[in-house]
Amino acid sequence: MKLNFDKVPVALEGETRYEKYLTPADTAIIDFDFLKAKMRATARLNDQVQSFNTNIRWQKGKRIWMSMSLFGIEGMRVLIDSGSVQWIDRLNGEYHYLPMNKIASKINMDMDFKTIERLLLGLPAIQDTLPTKVTTSDEFVKWETKLHNGLYSTAVFDKTTSNLLDYRAEDFTKQLSLIAQYGDERKIGNKFFAYERLINISRQNDIFELQSKFSEISISNELDFAFDIPGSYKRIIY
Repeated sequence: MKLNFDKVPVALEGETRYEKYLTPADTAIIDFDFLKAKMRATARLNDQVQSFNTNIRWQKGKRIWMSMSLFGIEGMRVLIDSGSVQWIDRLNGEYHYLPMNKIASKINMDMDFKTIERLLLGLPAIQDTLPTKVTTSDEFVKWETKLHNGLYSTAVFDKTTSNLLDYRAEDFTKQLSLIAQYGDERKIGNKFFAYERLINISRQNDIFELQSKFSEISISNELDFAFDIPGSYKRIIY
């Protein structure tokens, strides 16, 4: 279902309305219970850069499992759910447990599982208020929103597919920004999915950036999420 963009509800000046709304992309994302895919990614944390191949297993709304490898050798296994981000570092013999409410200490921005999942799906990360301004062109639809946590967001959607192309949430006083860009839209079933994406989170001089390209995406009925921690590994709890 596509929204009638000329009649999108807009918050009036001075009015506060914190209610859930559907963006164009919310109606256009692919439907699945379980999904598996391969992805090539490059991650940057300030001046440190690492590229790796990733196998992804995803139970929508529940958990995201990733196995990251280089030259065919698994170096890290990650499990993300509503309560935490966990990872097994096979190179250093360590197991890490990061509660979701402490994730800001690692990436400089508060996030929960829903926010992470929305970014991977290709949706605006924060969904809490009606847009204050909507503009359209022949190709694009742009939503501008002042969010309740002080951030100001803009989202640009493809007018034909309704998919999200560019999303930015910024707090200029704190020099805090989240940028997500999507491209290479391909059809899966009767809907489109962006195979390429860039996610950049910055606060003052600290930058985390992830560039990724999906491949071999398939929808499944059930998947295994093996996450066995070797008994000899050092436990690190944040």
